[in-house]
Amino acid sequence: MGLLDRLLKRRRSAPQGTPARNLAARREGSPTIEQAGGPGVGGIRDPRNSADLVQVVDLTECLRGLVPRGRPLLIHHWHSLDPASLATLDALVALHAQGTQELVGVAWDLFDEAPVGRLPEMTYRPARWSEGANVRAVVQARGLAWHQLVYNGPPEALFASLAIEPVVPQWRLLDHTGEAIDEGSGAPTLHSPPQEL
Repeated sequence: MGLLDRLLKRRRSAPQGTPARNLAARREGSPTIEQAGGPGVGGIRDPRNSADLVQVVDLTECLRGLVPRGRPLLIHHWHSLDPASLATLDALVALHAQGTQELVGVAWDLFDEAPVGRLPEMTYRPARWSEGANVRAVVQARGLAWHQLVYNGPPEALFASLAIEPVVPQWRLLDHTGEAIDEGSGAPTLHSPPQEL
């Protein structure tokens, strides 16, 4: 069953009012997407307003960049040294070309430390990556045409704020209001023609 098929099935059967903020309990004091507000609110820059597709962001800027803008938004979490993450990029290029949703990547290359979880052994924060250089190289080599937010902060804060597991690659699809309507690991796929959400 493709992503769109699952999305439409969940949309018909899921109870209304299950926004992303309610998918899992978050630690008290962790900012959420809702607290970050819409694009450009409160003097905090929206990294998706930049012409530069690769932006190094803190937690608040990352959350600001994950707010839908009137269309469904597919959020892809990945690491540039993870073979499984790199393998998903071709499917994401095809999804992006269909234009049925916006797409934003959250690269975990600048984590302060390797998080406890199911991530492959990787080297974190080499000096040459201080500005997301490795992510930028992947974006250029693969011809990725959507924003990549290179998260530079404590991994646990990101996991708590987004209610996600320390696993790459993973994705979450939000509808135009920010409600999480599907999520998974690996590469999302569409097998049906796009329909109204």
